Amino acid sequence: MNPIYLFVKKYQITKFGFIGSFVAIFLTCYFVFFAIYGEKGLQDLMRLQKEIEQKKVIENTLSNIRKSKEERVKKMRPESLDLDLLDEQVRKNLGYGDEDEIIIYDKKD
Repeated sequence: MNPIYLFVKKYQITKFGFIGSFVAIFLTCYFVFFAIYGEKGLQDLMRLQKEIEQKKVIENTLSNIRKSKEERVKKMRPESLDLDLLDEQVRKNLGYGDEDEIIIYDKKD
């Protein structure tokens, strides 16, 4: 015989009780499933948190690059002119150097 029928007979569950229990279990499973896998569920939350972490790393990298560039610009202003930096930039960008000097270019900048 059907195990569900035997369970209902053994515990004397009415039709409404059986249907109510079935609906309650179904709704619970439905909401748990969509709480995890739904459009705004836990899986989507974890994906968004990973995205936020990646964006923060990119933001920090760009912020550090910007700070270094601001420092270089600050050193090239007339009131705080760094002659060594100016000489380096002239040699790098314009290619000037003395005849007895050997210039080695580094590609990191």
